[in-house]
Amino acid sequence: MGTRSTISAKMSDGQIKTIYCHWDGYISNNGEILFDYYSTQDKIEKLVNLGDISALGNSTDCPEGHSYEDPIDGYTIAYCRERGDEFRILEFQDREEIIENAIQAFNYYWDGEKWYVYEEEWLELDEALKIESD
Repeated sequence: MGTRSTISAKMSDGQIKTIYCHWDGYISNNGEILFDYYSTQDKIEKLVNLGDISALGNSTDCPEGHSYEDPIDGYTIAYCRERGDEFRILEFQDREEIIENAIQAFNYYWDGEKWYVYEEEWLELDEALKIESD
C-alpha cells in the first residue's frame, strides 16, 4: 500500500495546481526529494504539469526505456505519460482549500519561494526535515 501525498504549487501565473502521488509520500522520501531536487519554479512547474504521479523521482525527464512496468531509478513515474491514464491536475484558490478537498497522508505546497508540508498543521519543509532527522 502506498503512502499517499499531494504536491501543490503556486504557479508563475498565480494558479495553485495540485497533483496526487501514490508512493512514498513520507517526509523522509518525497519531502527530501522535493527539497533537494525541486527548488526552482521551472522544475516545480515541470513536475506539477505531469499530472498525477505514481512515484516521485529526482527528475521529471523520461529516458528511453523508462516505463510504469520497468521504471528507471531516479525518474518520476507519471500516470498519464507512463501508463496512458487520464491526465489530471486539480486547481485550488489557496492551501487551505487543498486540505479541505484533497487531503492525503502528507501534503506538500510550494508558495513560490519555499516548500511547506501539512500533516496536522503547515510546517516549513526544511523544519519538518530537521524534526525527522532528530
